Order: sequence, then C-alpha cells, then structure tokens
Amino acid sequence: MRSNISASPCQPLVCICIPCFNNESTIARTLESIVGQTYGNFIVKVFDNASTDETVSVVKDFIRRGANIQLTERAVNIGGEGNFNECIKAAEGDYTAIFHADDVYDLDIVATEVSFLQKNLSCSAVSAHARLIDGDGVELDKKFLPAELRLTTHKVLPREEFWKLVYKYGNFITCPSVLFRTTSLKEEVKNFRSELFASSSDLDVWMRLASRGGMGFIRRELLSYRISTASFSYNRVSRRVADADMFLVLNYYLDDSSISPEFRSKLADYRDFLLLRDRASTNINRLILGVSPYQSMSVWRSAPIALSSSFHLKAFLLSLAVKLLVSTPATRFLGATIRRWRYGR
Repeated sequence: MRSNISASPCQPLVCICIPCFNNESTIARTLESIVGQTYGNFIVKVFDNASTDETVSVVKDFIRRGANIQLTERAVNIGGEGNFNECIKAAEGDYTAIFHADDVYDLDIVATEVSFLQKNLSCSAVSAHARLIDGDGVELDKKFLPAELRLTTHKVLPREEFWKLVYKYGNFITCPSVLFRTTSLKEEVKNFRSELFASSSDLDVWMRLASRGGMGFIRRELLSYRISTASFSYNRVSRRVADADMFLVLNYYLDDSSISPEFRSKLADYRDFLLLRDRASTNINRLILGVSPYQSMSVWRSAPIALSSSFHLKAFLLSLAVKLLVSTPATRFLGATIRRWRYGR
C-alpha cells in the first residue's frame, strides 16, 4: 500500500480530514485514492461518527497495513455538520481538505490544488470540477458547471463575481473537492453554521471565503462524486415539498449592507428565478405526494432572465409547464394516479 511516508519537508503540510458514518461499502476506495496521492507531505484524519457498520474496521485495516491515518472514534453521533466542525477543530498545517468517505479522488488532486493556492496567495480556498458516479461507481455525467466557467482552466473568483454566479445558478461548488488555507478555515469559517442554514451551511462557507480572499476554481474533473439513490440527500430531494435550504443563505446575504443597491437588485432577480425553478420541482413533489396547496410561482416576472443562458431557458420552460399543470382541474386525478402507482395508496 502506498502512503505518504516519504513526505518532503520542503512541501507545505496538507491535513486531509474525512468525516464518516456507515460508509463501509465506499470508504476503502476513498482511502485508496487518498493515500496514493502524488503529493508527498500530508496527514489523513478520519472522524467516525458512531458508525453501526464495519466502517471503523475498514479504516483500522488500512492502518494495520501501514497507511498514515489517524482515526477518531465517537460513541455518540453528533450529526453531519457536528462532525464537519470536529474536522475544522483538528485542522493543522498549511492547507486542509474535508474529503467525503464515499467519493473517489484523482491521485493528483492535492498536488494540483496546492499548486493553485501557492500561485494565488490571496485566495482563501480552491475547488475543482467533478464527475458524477452512481452507487456502483459507474460514471453518469459531469457535474453542472456555469457557462461563465466553461472556457477557463482555472480562476480566482472574487466576492462580487462569485456571489453573482451563486445567485444565478445556485451552489455549483463540489463540497468535498475544496482545499482550504488552514488559517482561513480556522479564522474565517470556524464552523459550519447549520443552526442558520441547515443543509446549505456549506454554501454559507463559500460565500464567506469569497468575501475574505476569493474562491478558486479548477475546471479539471479531479474527483468522482457519488450520487446514490439509497442516500439520505437523494431521497430528501425527491420528497421535498418546501423551498430548498439554499434560499436561507441567499436571503441572508441579500441583507449584507456592504453591497450596492444595484447589485442587490440584480442578485434578488436571480434569486427569484432560482426560487421559481425550485418550486417547479417541489410542486411536482406536492402533486405526487398529495400535498396541498401548491406553492406560488411567479413565472412571467422571471421571464427576462430566461434568455440569459440555456440553463435558464430550460428552467423557465419547465417552470411554465409545471405552472400550467398544477393549474389544470384534472391535476388532482393525475396526482392520485401517480401515488397509487408509486406508493400503492
């Protein structure tokens, strides 16, 4: 087994933290991709959140075979964000990554991201593009990428540019791809504020880091991000009938007094379009699940943004179709038919 035992003292130290819970089926592949990194000077810290499967046994097997891994076992589950915050407390060295226990990392992701941060000294953190894989590791597609980033190989996104892209497209950062400057993580981020932003506390982190020194982005796919139909997040989305937690973040930063009224107005327009798009999805879920009433959809007010990109045009046409669908008297019968087919009730 390859590990980082030949670390070069000339390289900045990278701390790779891996929060995990019941990942016995995926964490071995994750650890293989991490301990085999081409970068030399790194440490790996695994934080198990009271797993009830064989996750800990898999990690201990890597340690027995010589991998430079520190394992922290927890007897009581402290929640996903709580475990992320433990990673922040344990961060050390020059750079820190919080990688996920079900993704697979290219062997040069650490070297590539360290090189980026060394060349862009004001940048607080850097993320990379990603492939999407299914539960069996089969590649499905590439993760969504804003049109403005498709022609660049790498870029530092200062606050205004980054915020505009987030309000225009949503959270396009792949969370487990991010490498932080450890000082930025400890001094600016400090913790994931799930008490304010629930499942979108990662987006809040990116917004704060962009304000500190900019968010870096590398267009190369440097990891395989797992999408599993058995995952909690997948099933939460497929049954969600309320607005996404992302809007807790978008609404919060619209109140930032440091942005101009003109910029705030533009961001609000983009936010409203994303809300329209989101409600197209939640109203379909309401139709299928028999939840009423339907959420309001201001389709025509968002029409001017529809021509700004193919992403927005497709979202607008889908939203218009859903608006017409939920306004049709026969919709109730259609929803009942779908429920009987899907849930047997």
